[in-house]
Amino acid sequence: MTLPIAKPILQVAVPTPLRKSFDYLLPESCADASLKPGIRVQVPFGKRSLVGILLDVKHSSDTPQEQLKEAERLLDEEPILATRLMELCLWAATYYQHPIGEVFAAALPKHLRSGRELPSNGWRLTTRGLGLPPGAMKRAVQRAKALELLQIGAVDDRQFFEQKISKSVLRELSKLELIERCAVVSQPVKEARESEAPPLGR
Repeated sequence: MTLPIAKPILQVAVPTPLRKSFDYLLPESCADASLKPGIRVQVPFGKRSLVGILLDVKHSSDTPQEQLKEAERLLDEEPILATRLMELCLWAATYYQHPIGEVFAAALPKHLRSGRELPSNGWRLTTRGLGLPPGAMKRAVQRAKALELLQIGAVDDRQFFEQKISKSVLRELSKLELIERCAVVSQPVKEARESEAPPLGR
């Protein structure tokens, strides 16, 4: 029997061998979030924490509310899977009689299955930049600050903005061939366990 529930219910494709999706309650901390099918959701599953794909948002479930667990967090603001790809995964799961969560996991790159954020634009030191002596460009305060920040590794644009380092400073360092553009990917979510995506034709 389908039971109406006041809180939004997240229908999630979780990477397990079971041929079904699972319902979770929306976390209180995400009450104002924009919920769109195709975003990743980190959820508890037994003793594990897995990354699944949001299929739908509804207000009823076959599972009683007291038995529903809260999702742990939403990992994306916008869908990482296009509508057409979502439809293709749903079709494949039905046609091949394959667990829906594993089909969606197979559609994701490995780093996204493990809960990492989408790559963002950033900067890193070039070989020439890495060879600079300590304290280089100390008279050009903003340039020196940018170079010091990059000593820890690649840094995304947002961090430079937070440190009040302008784009013009970064362009100047790029012209000097001291830094170069790169993609920056965050570390995996600590609790999330990466799920291997098995081939569909097993």
